[in-house]
Amino acid sequence: MARSITLCLALVMLFAPAVWSGQISPDLMDELNGLTASDQVEVLVMFQNQADISTLNQQLKMEKSTLAERNRRVIEALQATASETQPALSAYFDQLVNDGLIQKYRMFWIANMAMVTSTKAGVFEIASRADIADLYINYDVVGEQPVDSKDAGPPLTTGHEIGLDKINAPAAWQAGFTGAGRVVMNIDTGVDGTHPALADRFRGDVDQDGDVDESWFDPYDTHYPTPRDDNSHGTHTMGTICGRTAAGDTIGVAIDAKWIAAGAIDRGGGIPRTVADAIASSEWAVDPDGNPDTQDNPDAIGNSWGVTTGHGYPPCDQTFWTVIDNVEAAGSAVVFSAGNEGPSPNSLRRPADRGTTPYNCFSVGAVDGNNPSLPIANFSSRGPSDCGPNGEQVIKPEVVAPGVNVRSSIPGGGYAYYDGTSMASPHITGSIAVIRSANPDLDVETIKEILMSTAVDLPASNPDGEENTYGHGIIDLYEACLVAQTGYGFVEGHVYDEDSNPVEGAVINVLNSTRRAFADEDGYYHLGLPADTTYDLVASFFGHLPDSGQATIVADETVELDFTLDFAPFGALEGHVTDLDMNPLEGAIVRVADT
Repeated sequence: MARSITLCLALVMLFAPAVWSGQISPDLMDELNGLTASDQVEVLVMFQNQADISTLNQQLKMEKSTLAERNRRVIEALQATASETQPALSAYFDQLVNDGLIQKYRMFWIANMAMVTSTKAGVFEIASRADIADLYINYDVVGEQPVDSKDAGPPLTTGHEIGLDKINAPAAWQAGFTGAGRVVMNIDTGVDGTHPALADRFRGDVDQDGDVDESWFDPYDTHYPTPRDDNSHGTHTMGTICGRTAAGDTIGVAIDAKWIAAGAIDRGGGIPRTVADAIASSEWAVDPDGNPDTQDNPDAIGNSWGVTTGHGYPPCDQTFWTVIDNVEAAGSAVVFSAGNEGPSPNSLRRPADRGTTPYNCFSVGAVDGNNPSLPIANFSSRGPSDCGPNGEQVIKPEVVAPGVNVRSSIPGGGYAYYDGTSMASPHITGSIAVIRSANPDLDVETIKEILMSTAVDLPASNPDGEENTYGHGIIDLYEACLVAQTGYGFVEGHVYDEDSNPVEGAVINVLNSTRRAFADEDGYYHLGLPADTTYDLVASFFGHLPDSGQATIVADETVELDFTLDFAPFGALEGHVTDLDMNPLEGAIVRVADT
């Protein structure tokens, strides 16, 4: 009998599924299943202990912190959490190196995490620890190459690009909002630092007492000591962000801003560029000089890269999300191109497909700025996205900008016309620096709110509010600067049912506006609006009667407005579902539209 019991226990242990404390992503598990014992895989390991940056961000908003104060306190909070966790984990990883289970590792503080090159057994060993949260593949990252390109000839002696007119940038310049004193950045293929449209405003220019290492980040062994671009993509996007020659050829939005850059995407040479390289670039961007007491992070970071399911990335992949949130809490707005996989719906690249809040990730589609009607570019990726709160569908992208036949700089001093959402999103990156020149201490969410609320609805022939092709529409930089200068305020509160239970998913609409917010699991909502105006708001949810209220918005203040939704009377609807021959369709699903 004892031998029989022993055999049964052995069989249970043999066939029982493995249990890990850390959550191994499904795609990583698929990868591990195909590895031999000696194969290595690069894995991003997220630790359980993470700094509560969301709460800190709200506190900084309430305190109306300066950008410098915000940057310092977020960096200190992130580094303090890393200091609490990482010494023990570093010792653990060192032991795994000695045991031959992992080859090497690298720690990050921008999120409390590491990149580990590991065997299959090493991954399972790491996942068994209680202080490990999630494990992801360190995927390659892919730049969004232009859909079309052609040479643009020599520079102009005066004038500016037509796309800048379409976002109303010249009016902002004439009002004195030029990006002066602000800093812009891209994470791209690099930048030709000698290009006439860019050279004199590189923040690391040693002739202007700059420090190259605090303005140029190269994460690779082939380290370029000064800004360089072997691809052309990064030089083109930076030109649209801020390019202008001394002779007056204006190709960029933030015409008086300084620029910094990280050459982390599609550098060529057969070396994979990975999510870890983008994370390293983001960490550097938050504190380029390594001193939290000196605020030197950029106002905006342009990302004209993204990955699709075809690259191996699953939809709604969360690998990069915590990093983005922490970078933005530290004061740098993160902007992504929507992707060039249109016109199909639900075609945004990752991480631009994220929509867990109205602001993250802030994605940009492309219109043809050479056409007066501003039609959407056929290639422009569009929504909806299934990456909303709790997997709900959300509208994407956030806004659009010119992305067809956009003339900008390329390495060697030349110019070219490129098509792509990579050409559209730099207009937004530069615009954020211009808005910060109107109000330097605006937090990132407020800037994004201003950009969306002042955007011009498209198409002009059939405006219908925010939708999955144009988002909120094309930005109006001049109007955005005026709102940023005169003030912005907030309304927040809760939505309850008649039994005082929170109504998760309730929508709060601002009448005569495209602005709206959704209630979270606690019934809480938060909405930013231009100040010195009284707004009518209506809360609604299927199965409930709507409730309305008014809020007078005051600059830099938050007013409270709660809603109570009574239950609506219910009736019954029944019937049959058949095919064209009147045969019953068993299992057919009947849904109520728009609920």
